Amino acid sequence: MNNTPRTDSFSRTFYIANLLEIFERIAWYGFFTVSSLYMSSSPEATQARERGMRKFKSIRQAQRFLDAHAAVHNLFNLGRHLVRAEHYRNLRMSAFTEWGRAVA
Repeated sequence: MNNTPRTDSFSRTFYIANLLEIFERIAWYGFFTVSSLYMSSSPEATQARERGMRKFKSIRQAQRFLDAHAAVHNLFNLGRHLVRAEHYRNLRMSAFTEWGRAVA
């Protein structure tokens, strides 16, 4: 058995430096991967909003439409799966009666 230290192995500093290099590369490429994904997907929500607004001449016109639509939608959106058929028919009849009074 030879108790002399091995001269062909690397020092502890070498391994720590290589480990730090690996972490730096992961952070560098991870940052650019995440930022490029963020920048490439961010306009989609804006484009969808713009597509929906193309049908209206102005934001005011769209808001007037949505105000009226919300009231009508809430009147007729009854949740059929939540009630029995007879009760659903009664709710529909009352909704149409209310609608008839509103537009008359």
